[in-house]
Amino acid sequence: MKEAKGITILKGEDVSSIQIEAGCRLIIRNLNAAQKKELLKEVGLYNTMPSDLFYLHYSLEKGVHSYKIIDLPCSNQATSEMGFDSIQKEDLSIRQPEANPENSLPGSEVCSEALHAFFFQELEDIMEASPVVTRDGKTYAVEFRLLDAYFNWDIEQAKKKSKFVPRKQDPRGVINITVDGYYDQHETNPQQWLVCRVKGSWETSSSKHKMNYDKKDERGWYIGKVELQMNDLHQDCPQLFYNDSIPKNSNNSHTISETTSFDISVDSEGKGEATVGISETVNLTYNDWDCIQKSFTHWLFRQGFPSKGDCWSLPTSAFECVSNDIKPLPNLSKQTTYFDLVTTWKTDRVIKDVVPLNFLLEVQYNYLGANWGYDYWWGNRVSRNLPFQLDMGKIR
Repeated sequence: MKEAKGITILKGEDVSSIQIEAGCRLIIRNLNAAQKKELLKEVGLYNTMPSDLFYLHYSLEKGVHSYKIIDLPCSNQATSEMGFDSIQKEDLSIRQPEANPENSLPGSEVCSEALHAFFFQELEDIMEASPVVTRDGKTYAVEFRLLDAYFNWDIEQAKKKSKFVPRKQDPRGVINITVDGYYDQHETNPQQWLVCRVKGSWETSSSKHKMNYDKKDERGWYIGKVELQMNDLHQDCPQLFYNDSIPKNSNNSHTISETTSFDISVDSEGKGEATVGISETVNLTYNDWDCIQKSFTHWLFRQGFPSKGDCWSLPTSAFECVSNDIKPLPNLSKQTTYFDLVTTWKTDRVIKDVVPLNFLLEVQYNYLGANWGYDYWWGNRVSRNLPFQLDMGKIR
């Protein structure tokens, strides 16, 4: 056990001897599933994904139990899929016989070694961030910041598919999962409210902050889509009901600004009940990108121009008709894209159930080329399931 700058540094095996108290800051290395569950049982929101590095800060201010977490999951928790397709330039209706996007390369393991420096960059950021916002009625707040995800590019295996092989790239992303709990002190019908927010960004490259190649005959790797899906909490806990979600559909908009709100009752310092409005706002700037709400718990953020970024084959609309040059790409695709979504839920009474809270994330990268008489497309999809357990008994 070590201590640096007010942070206690531990190994996973030391967790059983630690008690989480207000003000504590911990960094834990090599945390397995059982150790993680033991550590976070007092937090009330936990997952059991093994972690290479893990940071926890607990504070208690004005009755709000607040936890800030940075999690670098182990590399083997993510899966990756690769696809390839090409079209002969002379006749765009003729495809190479062997070109079949369904015959994708085997999934590659996400590499976490290069993310360690990223972890400590995020640690500095979260330590300098403003403290949690306290509101009447709020009793619980968890910010779970997960770091992802490099994919390995198997050049030798790719060469078996085509002589046009993309260069390697080192993308990464940050996913901020925030869960705020509110206790509605209505005199005859007390309830609990949940605000679940998933916000983050994805970069094409952590080292260059841009694509490897960006010319008319070759562009990539660029971000095609970020897709996020959350489970329907009512199906897993019948006492929890969906209230609202944002953002709604917005195709090729320059700005997205939407607010969701609800009212709760609180004890106004012994003066009886008072009504307090709670609101969350999403603000995004999306040029040549689409925000599609596929269901109340499912969002697709994707490139909309010059081709659909989630296409899992060669996107012919990305090429000029006469010159066959690859059309320029939006900045969101070439550098960094952002996502932000909010769902709100409420109970019909006060409950103490432990509720599964699952998020499924999928990011797609694309690479385009125009060489040797053919147009080429390579695709890479990185997926990660983020399962949590939420103790509703903490919201009181």
